[in-house]
Amino acid sequence: MGRIRTQAPREGAKSFNVRVHPSKKALIEAIKQGGACHPDKCWHKVALFAIFQKWYPALQSNWLKVDAGHVSLRYKGWWYLADQARTAKESLLLFDKEKYDLIFPLPYTLNFRRQRMVGKKPNTEARVRLNIIRDNEPPEARRARADYKKDMHLRVVGYAMI
Repeated sequence: MGRIRTQAPREGAKSFNVRVHPSKKALIEAIKQGGACHPDKCWHKVALFAIFQKWYPALQSNWLKVDAGHVSLRYKGWWYLADQARTAKESLLLFDKEKYDLIFPLPYTLNFRRQRMVGKKPNTEARVRLNIIRDNEPPEARRARADYKKDMHLRVVGYAMI
């Protein structure tokens, strides 16, 4: 295991470690936001987002994905992936079951490894074609995409059962 990261990793690093100290403040904030079963308001995502926001102010919330199996991150032109720590996995499941009194913020380390480069944005002609396809898509397909967030709890539990 490498050293724990206190500074921002250099651009294009093959791997780096991040020590996460989720605070009770982040937990309370996520509870107030009604974050149970909502991937954008997860308390581990709130804690991780605060760390990476300091290192990379251009970070957007959709560039960081947290579930019970993995943490994926888009950072300075690359996608990185880390396996979720057991303590974080257990607290995510308790959080989604809304058993807040059983959750204790324990620090854990995430070992991020580089996956692939971020894809280039499509040109304007391709974007227009994609918009036409999306506009002509049946409403059932659009609803199926909207139901993705509702099914997040099932994904979290599914990862944890493996």
